[in-house]
Amino acid sequence: MLSSPRALRNVAFGCSLHASVDFREKLYKVLASVAKLAGEGGSIRAAKIAQTLSTSRGIFKILKWVNCIDTYQKSLVDSDPLLAALSKVEAVLNTIVTVMQDLITLDKLCLTEALSKSFAWWMNFLDLLLSILLAGIASYSLNKLLASGVDSPKAAQKLLLLRLELGVRVADSIALLQDTSVYPGGSIKRPLWRGPGQIGGVLASLASAACATSAVGVKRWAALPAPAPAAPRPAARITSEEEKAKRR
Repeated sequence: MLSSPRALRNVAFGCSLHASVDFREKLYKVLASVAKLAGEGGSIRAAKIAQTLSTSRGIFKILKWVNCIDTYQKSLVDSDPLLAALSKVEAVLNTIVTVMQDLITLDKLCLTEALSKSFAWWMNFLDLLLSILLAGIASYSLNKLLASGVDSPKAAQKLLLLRLELGVRVADSIALLQDTSVYPGGSIKRPLWRGPGQIGGVLASLASAACATSAVGVKRWAALPAPAPAAPRPAARITSEEEKAKRR
């Protein structure tokens, strides 16, 4: 029944996810990865759907570089000097990558084709460096939390989020290794390194999207207010006939 506290909490959780732009953006990435995987199997329609979903996801991410300001401000007050330095580098590199992503999205939407494939390659290469950096930050923070020995529900939640973050960044790095394995410029297109292959890159992107979507769900669930304790059931009223029967 919808009147039960558990059902009401589940409904509130669903509404919270629906209102989250971040959740919808991650969900678009999941759908785009699934469609791209189907496109690798030879489906032309699935490949077109993947391109449409990818462009739509880019719209959700427009001006996401504004969040980098918050990351930089947090790095200024971080008590860990190594983490503060890495966060500053992350903020700068993330700003460059997200601005380049915005330009590519706008170029696709306006159908100008003003940006070359080399521009997209450099964006992916910087994104690869960013993913490796973020994986290092997540791993460092994870080990630091485990070494602290703190045992509480909040620490367990943070531990889960750090593991999901690490999964996101490792999977992103694998996918981007494939996307940047061949430089589009030049007359001879030789592989710069050996990537995981097209299907391997798509599967890595799908794993990244799944971890990121799960992380958003964990954060939204934790942000919900605690359910109110169930009200005690009123005692059954004893009628006069029942009282007389007990006395007999």
